[in-house]
Amino acid sequence: MVKSRKNDTSLHDKIYSYIVEYTTQHLYPPSYREILAAADCRSLSTVHWHVRRLAEEGKLIISSGESRTITLTGYSLVPEK
Repeated sequence: MVKSRKNDTSLHDKIYSYIVEYTTQHLYPPSYREILAAADCRSLSTVHWHVRRLAEEGKLIISSGESRTITLTGYSLVPEK
């Protein structure tokens, strides 16, 4: 079964929205497994693919070698006092 582009785009947007929401709430990014659960994806490879696409679009930056290395571009995260 082939997914339609519309479903692919909505999942892409859902993943990005979740990353933004989680990061602004917790001041650190979600894990790939947390994204997997929140977006109702079937595999981590799907999450990885969408996160890489978001990085290619310039919406976030991925650093390698450590956990929780997603950085949102265009956001300044400051804890509330």
